[in-house]
Amino acid sequence: MENQHEERVRQIASRLLNIRSLVSDDVRIVAVTKGRSPEWVVAALECGIVDFGENYSDELLMKNQEVTKMLDVFDLPAPRWHYLGKLQSNKIPRLAGIISWWQTLDRSKTASSLARHTPDAKVLLQVRTNDDPDRPGVAPEALGPLLDHASSIGVDVQGLMCVAQPKATGPEEDFAMLARLADIHGLPERSMGMSQDYEVAVRYGATMLRLGRIIFDPEILTTKH
Repeated sequence: MENQHEERVRQIASRLLNIRSLVSDDVRIVAVTKGRSPEWVVAALECGIVDFGENYSDELLMKNQEVTKMLDVFDLPAPRWHYLGKLQSNKIPRLAGIISWWQTLDRSKTASSLARHTPDAKVLLQVRTNDDPDRPGVAPEALGPLLDHASSIGVDVQGLMCVAQPKATGPEEDFAMLARLADIHGLPERSMGMSQDYEVAVRYGATMLRLGRIIFDPEILTTKH
């Protein structure tokens, strides 16, 4: 088991070094651990990563419990969890006190639930940076009212988040839109860019990168949904 841990640490450290050669230290790396075992979270913690993103509430709760058991053994700090999945009001009470960053707020009703159950957490508003109404995120024209409502009830909105959609022209339009909206509303945090497009996101002012495959692959996914 010790040899496996050391090998995980070696792999992550090598990949992180490559990423940091392209990304400055002031850009926060959120390691997306969806489907990865708790042991990979612990190895990433040992490499200096402290921010971790999860998409599914049940998986996050299980993983947090298992990782917590291992922290004392390896003398490591607790992970800082980011929720990246579809944000629904009924999930918030279960995750309150565990999540530090809620990255996918896009509705007023959900903002009210956050204000009641987890008022100290930091929040990003997910913006739909394309024309598909079925994609998650608040439409750009509805961003202002949602931000005003969230702020008025005490939600700590720190910035914006988007998921660039695959298109022949690339992700530049999505990232430019998010950066422009963040500037307009005076929001400092811009969570944009994943394994396939993070270098582009950095050029457009990303302050957070959500990176999974580029940090953890090749690792067989351990959780099926």
